[in-house]
Amino acid sequence: MLKTIQHKLILMFILIIIAIMTILGTFLYNNVSSFYHTEFTNAMTDVFSTGLVAQLESAAKSENPVDEMKIILDIYAPNIGIDSYRNYAVLDGKTGKYIIGTSDSKSAYRKTAVISEAMTGILSSQAAMSESIMEYAVPIPKTNPPSYIIYISDTKNEMTEMIENMLTIILQSLLLGLLFATVLGIFLARTISKPITKLTDHAEKLALGEFENFQIVKENDEIGILSNTFKYMSDALSESVNELAFEKNKLETVMRYMSDGIIAFDSNGSCLVINPAAKRLLDITDETEINFEEYFTKYFSDLHLGDYIYLDENKSEQRVININNISLKLDISSFKLQPESYKGVMVVIQDITKQEMIENSRREFVANVSHELKTPIATIKSYAETIMENELDHDTENSFLKVINKEADRMTRLITDLLTLSRLDSKLMLANREYFNVPELIGEILENLNMEAKKHNHNISYHEMNEIPPLFMDRDRLEQILINIISNALKYTPDNGKIDIFLRAMYGNIYIKVKDNGIGIPKKDLSRLFERFYRVDKARSREQGGTGLGLAISKEMLNAFGGEIYIDSEVDKGTEACIVLPLDGKRIIGSYDDKELFKEMKSI
Repeated sequence: MLKTIQHKLILMFILIIIAIMTILGTFLYNNVSSFYHTEFTNAMTDVFSTGLVAQLESAAKSENPVDEMKIILDIYAPNIGIDSYRNYAVLDGKTGKYIIGTSDSKSAYRKTAVISEAMTGILSSQAAMSESIMEYAVPIPKTNPPSYIIYISDTKNEMTEMIENMLTIILQSLLLGLLFATVLGIFLARTISKPITKLTDHAEKLALGEFENFQIVKENDEIGILSNTFKYMSDALSESVNELAFEKNKLETVMRYMSDGIIAFDSNGSCLVINPAAKRLLDITDETEINFEEYFTKYFSDLHLGDYIYLDENKSEQRVININNISLKLDISSFKLQPESYKGVMVVIQDITKQEMIENSRREFVANVSHELKTPIATIKSYAETIMENELDHDTENSFLKVINKEADRMTRLITDLLTLSRLDSKLMLANREYFNVPELIGEILENLNMEAKKHNHNISYHEMNEIPPLFMDRDRLEQILINIISNALKYTPDNGKIDIFLRAMYGNIYIKVKDNGIGIPKKDLSRLFERFYRVDKARSREQGGTGLGLAISKEMLNAFGGEIYIDSEVDKGTEACIVLPLDGKRIIGSYDDKELFKEMKSI
């Protein structure tokens, strides 16, 4: 509404009238209110002079003090201003309770701070604008406590009615003034704004690209000259804009759908052009705030805009940065625009996170496999060469052959585990699902591992917490997972150890927990247990025949079947491995985060 001159002129007149009447009303209100409060205080001070107080004190000592004081107060009532708004009351000086007074004083009586102060023998009054009543309390006599208190209260109703009448008159005047200001404002505004409004409409259409045929204005005033200038400008711009729009649309389309980010900076380092991909990759919300030097110096102290614009106009180089765990490759080069003095720098951004992850995984995998195969191959080679180059007795030769066979078995296990991981990655192990009895499977596993447990005098206990429904999963895969977990408990628990296996069904899931009192795992290693080839104690793991892939295989198998595994441990106190599997074979039931789910499993 305030965007037009017409409305602004009308509003200006209205605001002037409102301001004048508001100032006048405020001035009158404050003065009337101040006068009324001051008049009350002065009147009470004058009335309760030394003579009246002396009469009241004398009456208070008579045989009928209350009646005598009432007679005196009734005589002075006109001077006190007693009416329907102002009342007096005689109060008990010790308790402040009402004794006698005017007809309306008892119903309106309430003990206030003024009365409380008068009860101490001090004359007290209150005539503040913020309070709903005015008060005046005189102790008779002025002792602590007094015998009686003469209490005058004024409800301010008279002042309120006077102010309301005054404000009504002011409001009527205001409305009349607003009507007059509106009519006058409309008349004056239209004479000025009408030709400007037409010109504004033409300008808005021109800004929107609507190059319509403007009519020649015959008036020779400033507005007429401006209108004719707009017509000539519209004709010239129409042709230029059509050509630029076509080129601009082509460039924007290419930039919008590019997967690589592009940013162009001018010679001052300010951003000229940036596409959506660059904003996303560099996590930029406002391109107007990005500056070449300020932004890229955070990552490269030797990267300067002047090197590309002034020192070497053909300079081009590549840099790699990491933002929000995303690796980005930057291709930085200079460019020129017409005229040639206008130079800048172009930065092309590529997301190479996946390439780096793949390359790092490949290098780590090759290094781990090479390391795992190197030791057994070296052992086999050295023992084989010893057998071939020396004439050994039968027992020694058999001993060497056993070592060679053991190392060959170790390589076979490694290759088998690698093939298992490969099949998991290619989803080739998820087809053989069926319903089967989990307690029966665990019984078979414990029977097979019984011999190994007896070797170390381990005590294995199985606890079935409730009725277990059939589980829909690949039975062989779950058997492989449980054998791996329970075997680890047997291997890493000293002789005479205790291993407990708990099984429970709840919330649509099956929970399996394997708990031992073995050597435990350091806290720093818990987060890396499921990495391929990761071992807590490499020497001991190889000695036990492990490949470092068992837990990684178990984790990926469980994830493939919608399950999860968590391991908690404390050094020299034992380890807990908790497995959760969905009964329906699809996903874990319930909206648990990791901590809540693990807490639920630990409670089994």
